[in-house]
Amino acid sequence: MSIANQRRRVIPIIPSAILKRHQVDEPGDTRFRAAARLSQSLWRERQGYACGHRSDELHNGRKLGSRLTVKTAQTGANFITREVAELVQWELAYREIAAAIDTKRLAGNLLSSQALTFNLFGPLKLAPKLATAVFRRLCPDFVQEVEDVWFEHSPGRGHPAFTGDHTAFDVVLLCRTVRGGKGLVAIEVKYTEGTSTQPGPISPRYDDLSRQSGLFHDPAFPALRSPGVQQFWREHLLAHSTLTAALYDEALFFVVAPSQNRECQIAIERYRQQLNPIEAATLTFADVAVETMVDAMAAEGMVQEAELLRDRYLDFSAVDRALFQIIRGGQDARESPRQAA
Repeated sequence: MSIANQRRRVIPIIPSAILKRHQVDEPGDTRFRAAARLSQSLWRERQGYACGHRSDELHNGRKLGSRLTVKTAQTGANFITREVAELVQWELAYREIAAAIDTKRLAGNLLSSQALTFNLFGPLKLAPKLATAVFRRLCPDFVQEVEDVWFEHSPGRGHPAFTGDHTAFDVVLLCRTVRGGKGLVAIEVKYTEGTSTQPGPISPRYDDLSRQSGLFHDPAFPALRSPGVQQFWREHLLAHSTLTAALYDEALFFVVAPSQNRECQIAIERYRQQLNPIEAATLTFADVAVETMVDAMAAEGMVQEAELLRDRYLDFSAVDRALFQIIRGGQDARESPRQAA
């Protein structure tokens, strides 16, 4: 068996020589983000798309391999099918007031988790029966029937009955639960995000909800408000507030993230450790790997969509080949490898 064909156990550390060659050498990237950025650049090259820029061309920003040009972005190339690209345009036209959607990033940034959200859940929005089948498989104790899929949703941005700010879910599934109730699956989607983003200001409303919810061992524990974890805390409390407002009978807060994004997986586990056992409660927490969700889609008949998603987001074989070529070619692969975890 060749080195390049060995079963993957970890994401490789990419030498900066390779990153520079494909115009994706970003010093702040984590190990996973550097590999994902290279993978997206290599995908772009395979499609024959020109390299975009850090800013738009009008500002003469430097080239960045994980970006599409403005012209290419306008064709919907960041989405896995024409149908999903058309759905995105529809959803943008009818998005909720004050919804936080950066349309340029959505269309042109290949690392955008919002684009991943549409690519994962767009096909389910377009095929409700398959959405039901997929989420019965993923959440057999919760979902009986998926009735609708909403993107970038908040029950009331700024409304004091909820969190009083603009916190929102990436996507929600409205469903009938296995107990016959009106259910909400509130979902946060991650791709390359880690824990470097600084938390935003916390209003007293969050402290009140944290105490009232009964979700946590210690509702005042500082770790809940830390980078990487705070967003889960905020959105879980937003889901809780939908129950206290009697919008739903039951809710599930659900995080979808790549299994190999180590920083994100650590943050999920840190958050889980703060939770009270709530198996019998009306609000639960769960997470699933992107890989598992894609496998569930394939198992329920969405084979083409699953293959497109694997090619875009999960298949790092092109990264392996780029690394193997520089090693086999005798070039210096030791130059400043990306050492971040």
